[in-house]
Amino acid sequence: MVKPLALISVAFICGFAGACSSSHTEYTSITSAHYSTRTTLSRERPQDAQLRVALVSIDEDGTTTIRDLDSGRIMRASPGGYFVGPEFGQHGLRLVSASHRAHSAVFERTFSG
Repeated sequence: MVKPLALISVAFICGFAGACSSSHTEYTSITSAHYSTRTTLSRERPQDAQLRVALVSIDEDGTTTIRDLDSGRIMRASPGGYFVGPEFGQHGLRLVSASHRAHSAVFERTFSG
């Protein structure tokens, strides 16, 4: 009669208190930091050495054309849109705003760290 009671006691302690458990769970949180920089290109400053792009033109509706300084690739985007290509991926270089009259465009480069 003592043995069954001892087994029930051990089962109770192990089951409810977790004292006999040899496994454990670790929770790992992986976070990614996003960084961004803003650059303005204009008639006075038509290219940027860090972005490696040159301003080609700005249409009346703000659609902006740039040229990659390394590949020569021409890319276009509307304000709020992205310049898509291997240089920047799908969402790496955004045209924040552009003015045809001032011939000035603001770009935002986003990357993960």
